[in-house]
Amino acid sequence: MSVIRISRLDANRRLIGASMADVGEDGEISRALDPGELEVDPGDLPLDGTYKWDEKRRAFVPLGHGFERVSERPPVSDAYVLYLTARALGDKAPQEVRDWCRWYERSLKQRDEERAVRFRIERGA
Repeated sequence: MSVIRISRLDANRRLIGASMADVGEDGEISRALDPGELEVDPGDLPLDGTYKWDEKRRAFVPLGHGFERVSERPPVSDAYVLYLTARALGDKAPQEVRDWCRWYERSLKQRDEERAVRFRIERGA
């Protein structure tokens, strides 16, 4: 008996993971595949939903023009999240972090706060 890697797909047939399956001496997988599994080794493709299984081509194709977006844009930037986290630490944060917060406040804070407000308005919150 050997083991092979199989692909896990979401409801839209996007590659979101991989798992292992046992293969018998006859070359068949020893269990029934779940609806979201595919007997294809994803190789070194990213497992983050950026590739979609194309049944006609029998291959994974990168998402691009003509496919819906994988995910929506986050409501705030990574830098804004880091800033809020660092500010919550207050004086417990290392000096470098406090220095970065001062730089951020001068450089990017207004832009990110405006983005967060626009996101809430778009969402109707």
